[in-house]
Amino acid sequence: KNIIKRILNISLPASLGQSGSALGFMVLNGFIASYGTATIAAFGMVNRITSLISQPAMGIGAALTSIVGQNIGADQLDRVREAFKKSLI
Repeated sequence: KNIIKRILNISLPASLGQSGSALGFMVLNGFIASYGTATIAAFGMVNRITSLISQPAMGIGAALTSIVGQNIGADQLDRVREAFKKSLI
């Protein structure tokens, strides 16, 4: 019971954030679609460029996820803080 509660405390905010982001993009795409196909194409191109630029930061975030998860599981919160600080740098 305690483990499930801890998992929900960690995962629920992230799940809600991702769901909100997806819903926001759906609304945004619907709004952009009203301007025609050229606007949709330009928006898609800019999104791909932005994704390419943000890939290094996303890679660090993905690696940090594993490190944080392992160290929280091992009750090594000092290592979590250290990894987080190093990932920011």
